[in-house]
Amino acid sequence: MTFEEKRKLSLNINKLSHEKLAKVVEIIKKKKKVDDGEEIEIDIDSLGEATLRELDTYVQACLNPSKQV
Repeated sequence: MTFEEKRKLSLNINKLSHEKLAKVVEIIKKKKKVDDGEEIEIDIDSLGEATLRELDTYVQACLNPSKQV
């Protein structure tokens, strides 16, 4: 994922509601093996390509519900 794509993803994540952010955290925890209850900081640059793409797909579906596949 390019720098610009990561930047857009980060900006779009910030647009999500609290409820939708919970799913973002769930995706990251699943991929990074974070313990429940442990506070996480979303560092876009430390996430793998597969995680970034999964996050981007989810965020785009949240922000553009009429464009879901």
